Amino acid sequence: MSSTYSALLHTTRFVASAILIAFFAFSPAFGQDTETRVKEGQEYKMKYNEALEAAKAKQYDKAYAAFESTIPLAQAAGDAEVVSKSSKVLAQLDNSRGVQSFKQEKYEESLAHHQKGIEHDNSYVPNHYGKAKALEKMGRMEEALPLLQAVMGMDDRKSASAAENTIRGHYIYVASSSLSGGSGTPSRNDAQKALDALDEMELYVEADADAFYYRAEALKTMGDYAKSIEAANKALELHKGSKSDKAKIYFVQGESLMFAGSNSEARAAFENAAFGSYKPLAEHYIEELKSLN
Repeated sequence: MSSTYSALLHTTRFVASAILIAFFAFSPAFGQDTETRVKEGQEYKMKYNEALEAAKAKQYDKAYAAFESTIPLAQAAGDAEVVSKSSKVLAQLDNSRGVQSFKQEKYEESLAHHQKGIEHDNSYVPNHYGKAKALEKMGRMEEALPLLQAVMGMDDRKSASAAENTIRGHYIYVASSSLSGGSGTPSRNDAQKALDALDEMELYVEADADAFYYRAEALKTMGDYAKSIEAANKALELHKGSKSDKAKIYFVQGESLMFAGSNSEARAAFENAAFGSYKPLAEHYIEELKSLN
């Protein structure tokens, strides 16, 4: 599962408890005088009570069926409040089902659950995000992208943030794949594909440290060392991870500085890059640069 999709789990983690809380926020269950209710043509209230009781017992499949049965009966009776409350709970249950299917890599099934949730209650934002994520996993990013953009403007901060991260993650993946494909040594054509992806990304979301890092790598491959250094500097400014993770940024900065002839600055960058997997080559470059002094 992608890291951005974890944001959606805030809507489904402990979903049973969350849904029960929503139920308790509803109007109290109707009275138990069944005969009187039937006489008054209020059969839908019986079905609504049945749904509530099933939910309290954590019998969610039974509750789902009962809420679905409640809606047309409540519509016929003109009870918009019960229709609305039933629809909202169904949307939550649809989202829960959609996330579970996604976790099982059943993306078409996940898409269907989230779509049904949107039909039940269009205002429940997590279903919009879940639908977009399922489409992304199915290789249908062109369809997912406008949905993700829409979620970014909806009144659900966590889903909006997750949608933003999904868009950014998609384009960064395209850029990194372009630079790491083939023989392992990217060509100018590979670098251009990476730059095109990063440029397109910035039409929708702001670049983060990773985006600037891959831009620095692509520009270095293109031989534009000044812009590569500039991108690396921006990546360092935005980076919030560990020092060892930051090594990759210092390394591309050091290479571009070295290729640009700024040896003393390159040496300082390589010293900062001498961590983890970058340590051997960074130390090699440091020794080479020392020999040039």
